[in-house]
Amino acid sequence: MYFSKIEIKNYGCIKNFEYQFRFDSNGNPIPCVLIGENGKGKTLVLANLVDSLVEFKRSVYGEHIQETTENKYFKIGSQNYINSNASFSRVMIEMDCRGQTSRLIDIMSKNPEQDISQFQTSEIQSVEDFKTDGFSKKTDCKLKRKDLADYISLYFPVDRYYYPMWFNRGNQGLYHTEEITDIHSSKSNLIKSNLLKEIKEWLTEVFLDKTVQQLQINNDESVPEMLRGKTVLIPQENAMQRVVSNIFSVVKGVSVNSPTGISRKSKMLSFSSSVSFCNDISQLSDGEMNLVCMALAIVKEWDIYHNAENLSEIKGTVIVDEVDAGLHIDYAYRALPKLMKLFPKVQFILTSHSPFFLSGLVNEYGENADILTMPDGLKITDISAFGEMKKAQDLFVESVDAIRNNQLKLTEEIGNLKKQSDKIIIYTEGKTDVKYLKLVFSKFEEYADIADKVEYYDIEHAKETGDGELKKIFDYLQKGSDNNIKICIFDRDVPTQIINEEFQSAPNKVYRFNIPIPPHRHEDDKIAIEHYLTDTDLSMVDSNGKKIFLAKEFDSKGISLDGKYMHQHAKSHSDKKYDPLEIINGSGDKRVYSTKPDDETNYAMSKDDLVTHIENEDHGFSFNLDSFKLILDVIRKIYNHANL
Repeated sequence: MYFSKIEIKNYGCIKNFEYQFRFDSNGNPIPCVLIGENGKGKTLVLANLVDSLVEFKRSVYGEHIQETTENKYFKIGSQNYINSNASFSRVMIEMDCRGQTSRLIDIMSKNPEQDISQFQTSEIQSVEDFKTDGFSKKTDCKLKRKDLADYISLYFPVDRYYYPMWFNRGNQGLYHTEEITDIHSSKSNLIKSNLLKEIKEWLTEVFLDKTVQQLQINNDESVPEMLRGKTVLIPQENAMQRVVSNIFSVVKGVSVNSPTGISRKSKMLSFSSSVSFCNDISQLSDGEMNLVCMALAIVKEWDIYHNAENLSEIKGTVIVDEVDAGLHIDYAYRALPKLMKLFPKVQFILTSHSPFFLSGLVNEYGENADILTMPDGLKITDISAFGEMKKAQDLFVESVDAIRNNQLKLTEEIGNLKKQSDKIIIYTEGKTDVKYLKLVFSKFEEYADIADKVEYYDIEHAKETGDGELKKIFDYLQKGSDNNIKICIFDRDVPTQIINEEFQSAPNKVYRFNIPIPPHRHEDDKIAIEHYLTDTDLSMVDSNGKKIFLAKEFDSKGISLDGKYMHQHAKSHSDKKYDPLEIINGSGDKRVYSTKPDDETNYAMSKDDLVTHIENEDHGFSFNLDSFKLILDVIRKIYNHANL
């Protein structure tokens, strides 16, 4: 079940686009990548492809699909999308499966009485209706339920919170996976968004579901008496776990082991390699998360009906808008094409702005990849003809002649370019600090003049974090010679690291400051960035019944003042180390349990989960973040000071 042909005429900026999808000598689909500047129709092509998938699926399941509600269309038909120099538009999409061709023809006209002669009568759903309203969407679907089970169909939008003009808002909020038991209904949603929770829960099930091997213990004196002659059960790694580890290995570029630890209560999944350790999948970088989740979503979809132990057997179509969004050069150039190669029978239809991804794609696939410029669909045969790649190469030549035409040193050159730029590099004590800063910079438009200049030290991959490590970074940065502004932002919870000045200036444009005291806190409070939220905000309970707990909510025995919770991290209130504002973050002995018997749920929300709720604006977590402007004001003052 693969797309075979698409024709688009006079739709938006697209005047005449025709493409015959290609397959290699083994019959496997060839990746197709749409490139071009914004506004050249890339997303419009994908929108029509996805619309055809939804309509084909509707033809099979009727209205029992998750992509739309009732009889609504995925994509709204609007005559505003007809090209300004034309009176009609026509979209034709064909999909082949087992020798049968399914077809969608979508026609719009401003002058239907006049334009009807442009089309074959067989293309129009109802001639009378078309003459009346100028719209016709006709679906000729030959697919069966078995086809939809034997071939996956997935669409990854460019932004999980962005809805384009053509999107039918009546379907908003549907893009999640539900447990469907009705045999007449589709079991999955082809539109994939907000994947982390879904993928993490599925991964946990995969790794808890270990195969078990029986082992007979010898009955002799070399074995402890209690085990002699016994039969014990030993968990073994299953094939699905090896598939998941393989995907992580491709993304990381090194061999990654199966989980080194898993908690049934907290649902934590840790992975390790020879060079790095990830305490949980949610701690991956945004780029790694995008790649891992997309690959695992493909595996998970196939696993609904099939055994997903062999990635090379997965068949179907995957559509991704701006596939390189948020990816580092290495991930775009190396990891993404290699991930695609793991699924040789999957038809990838992508849009991209990255010359590095295109270069990596050609490096991995050779001639078995089609790169089409929009809006005309012209096929690019020479990667250097792509304008953005040419601009990047020209810049590299001008900056460092020694690495001209050497793509293996692109990453090194990007580093050299950064040294010549007017950037503000921010170093913090933890990764949640970075998330809060990104959030408030995006929220308050009055700081846009410096927001675009800010970059963040990759705190997630640092060997250790905290005020001590940050002080070492502050000292080390002063020995450099680049022109960027470097700012180390310290919490206000360790007295020895608190400075008296609003900020401190050091050589090589290096600065440090402690987060200011927000209006609702006191001078002697030990303040981390989470304390910029009020105690009322911090007490908000999420949909899982979890919340942030402060030490002051418990007595010296670890029982909450309302008698509902308990934890083992209790300290006497007279202890010098006692901090009433300490966050009981749910890890180690800082887990919080109900005082009710037999309830083993950990009710302590982690700092990372808190900022995620705020980023997503989950119910009850739309807080007033004005106090964070105090931090942004200091960053602006430092920027102005450095440019005097």
